[in-house]
Amino acid sequence: MKKIGINVTVPDPTPAKLKSVAQSLRGHGATVKSILDAIGVIRASVDADKLPALQRLPGCVVELDQSVQLPPPDADVQ
Repeated sequence: MKKIGINVTVPDPTPAKLKSVAQSLRGHGATVKSILDAIGVIRASVDADKLPALQRLPGCVVELDQSVQLPPPDADVQ
C-alpha cells in the first residue's frame, strides 16, 4: 500500500496530549516522523487506506502533507 504524508494538528498541545495523539497514530499503523511541540503538530506517514480512520480521531485535525517543489535556480523563467 502506498504511504502518504500527514500533518496532525493538536489544538491543545500539552506534552501529555501530544504524546497521547502520537500513541493513537502509532496504534492505527502510522509512522511518527517528528513532533513539533512548539506549534502542536505531529508529522507522520500512513498507508492511504488508513487515512479515514485517522481523520476521525478526537482532539486533533489530520491533513495531507502538501509538498511544493521549486524549479532549480538555473531553470528558464516561465
